[in-house]
Amino acid sequence: MTFTITFFTILIIVGFSYYKFIGWKDNKEYVEKYKEIFEAHKEIGYPKLTIEQQFRILDFEDESSVKRLTKYDFVPTGLLDHYITISPDQYFNHLKKRNLIEKMNINKLEDKLIDGFYIEQTNNSFKYIFNDRHYRAFEKEFDSEDKLLKYLVYERLRMHAPKYKKTLKKEYYA
Repeated sequence: MTFTITFFTILIIVGFSYYKFIGWKDNKEYVEKYKEIFEAHKEIGYPKLTIEQQFRILDFEDESSVKRLTKYDFVPTGLLDHYITISPDQYFNHLKKRNLIEKMNINKLEDKLIDGFYIEQTNNSFKYIFNDRHYRAFEKEFDSEDKLLKYLVYERLRMHAPKYKKTLKKEYYA
């Protein structure tokens, strides 16, 4: 019995270590592949973006303000960690003011299966929907607008600036 527990404990540790090693190796190769781009931005000192430019990155995936800073037309994952500096609360308040529920309302579309992200409001909930290739690929339901917006804050910040993965509390924002 002790041997079995010890064996499975060692197996779990080895598996976890292997998983971490592969992640580290893949990340190292990725950074090496785009080293020139990272270095170019480091050389210019990561100029501060305006809050509006940061909102455009998060709202519309408009990275043009970062692309214009160097000769490179690609923004590798992790680079936005240096440019996205707004707080989650700032972004939440921005989304709240934008009337996102109305702007992303799927019920205003003639074809409900157009690809993209949408919101469907019912009497007692809000559904965040992603359609892909005329198929409802993802749907998540929230019982309040604030919970939906906090989910969007968490997901967008986490996606565009990985540093937020470590600092945002998922139970609050998602």
